[in-house]
Amino acid sequence: MTQTQQMMNMLLPAGDHVSAKDIAVVNGFTPETIRLAIKNGKIAGFEMNATANRSAGAMQRKMIPRYSAVLYLAETYTGDVETMLSDLMTVTDRLPPHSLLQLQAHIAKLLRNR
Repeated sequence: MTQTQQMMNMLLPAGDHVSAKDIAVVNGFTPETIRLAIKNGKIAGFEMNATANRSAGAMQRKMIPRYSAVLYLAETYTGDVETMLSDLMTVTDRLPPHSLLQLQAHIAKLLRNR
């Protein structure tokens, strides 16, 4: 886990899953923005029935696995470039060769377009 991911992990409440509201509190976005990110596939999450009484009506609650929340928070973190670069280098140290080749091709494409 990178330094940024560790920081984000500490800011979330304990447990294997967190809510959209939990993420919103950490990054300052609205819970609706987080729910939209789930809907658009930017955050892995799932819906569960949040009511015990079926006659009360179905109320769905979006739950996000902790690892997905930490990755999203690190991705949307607007900290300094040096920290982000350090985190990226830490992550790339763990990548297999084929992933590094994909990353190399992506970086080459970015450099050509700038």
